[in-house]
Amino acid sequence: MAFGSSGATSHRRTAALVSALLVVIVVGLVGGIIWYNFQKSEALSVAAAKRLLEESGDATARRVELFYEPVVAIVALGSRVPQLSEMSARDKDQRLNLVLTGLRRYPQLFSLYVGYANGEFDMVTRIGGDARADARRALGAPDAAFFAHETVSVDAAGARSAAWTFLDESGQSIEERAPSDTGYDPRLRQWYRLAQADGNVHRTDPYIFASSQQIGITLSRKLDGPSAGVFAADLAVHDVSTYLAEKKISPSSVAFLFNDRGEVIAYPDESRIQRTVNNSQESTLAPTPIESLGEPALSALYQAVRRQGGPTMMPLEVDGRTYLAEAVPILRRFGEASYLGMVVPEDEILGPINRIRSDAMVYSVAVLLLVLPLYVTLVFVWFERRLGRASYGVGDLHDAEDLR
Repeated sequence: MAFGSSGATSHRRTAALVSALLVVIVVGLVGGIIWYNFQKSEALSVAAAKRLLEESGDATARRVELFYEPVVAIVALGSRVPQLSEMSARDKDQRLNLVLTGLRRYPQLFSLYVGYANGEFDMVTRIGGDARADARRALGAPDAAFFAHETVSVDAAGARSAAWTFLDESGQSIEERAPSDTGYDPRLRQWYRLAQADGNVHRTDPYIFASSQQIGITLSRKLDGPSAGVFAADLAVHDVSTYLAEKKISPSSVAFLFNDRGEVIAYPDESRIQRTVNNSQESTLAPTPIESLGEPALSALYQAVRRQGGPTMMPLEVDGRTYLAEAVPILRRFGEASYLGMVVPEDEILGPINRIRSDAMVYSVAVLLLVLPLYVTLVFVWFERRLGRASYGVGDLHDAEDLR
């Protein structure tokens, strides 16, 4: 009897020890797998965020390039069209129709115009639609006006006069204004002077358009034809800013254009671009330094580009917050290093993913804790039965020997 009691106790102790050992092994293995998956998913989340930023940056850079490229082609070809380079009155209607066709086909165009070597000027501006409401107001144009046609003439005495005609979308005149004196001379503007250097298409610095008072840039090329002068196209910064404002990966992300001098070319909020005139004759604006935006992450991106000497993707630690940032080169045809910069707070792009990871880990641990008691019980019972059968077999052998 003593042997049987002590044997049963020993068997139960052995079963408990083996069960505990198995539980530790299972918990360790399952816990290790849960932790490994948690850590691995974090690395995959960061990689996915970087890929998202890279794809978004490439797509945005291509879109910005496509914003400029057709205009470059229009200026390069338009400067060679005889009807545009001829200053005579007989080509006036043909010149107007050609310009209207270009403005209709490419909505990013703000204006197309010709400045002649004698100081005369012929420009058509697209002012139709909600996006150009500010331009209509600046010109005092009728609400129904879709195009504004300005001509500057110079008489024999050198007096300059400007005449305006407002057109509907079909190109029909809806209002004409009598000529008035003007001091505008295209030959004094940066876009005209730049184009005199060679036969390439040139890009101006940002400046205030004389007619609409909007901020923009001009692409220009000298005329190939009977009349000396320059053919040019205006692009409003507002249109680029509006597009950049739409390219938000997260609530606080920023996409902007800047050059290698640390100056902002375009920013989602156009009001942040300085309107201080640097050259009153050309209406060119004083540059807007990146530092003046008050965005430390953007300044950090520019400094990283300077250090690395070119495009880059990197994490940035700024004021205790981690950002994913990228600089993509754009507009390289104009001889100046320009970039699309994109900066995204890491917590905003990884936050939803991290919450899913954390929830998955909590659910996994909860399931493990719920299942563990049942597992322990089953293992303990199984071992006790196995050891109990072995013990019973040994007791029977002793009884048989006693009977002999």
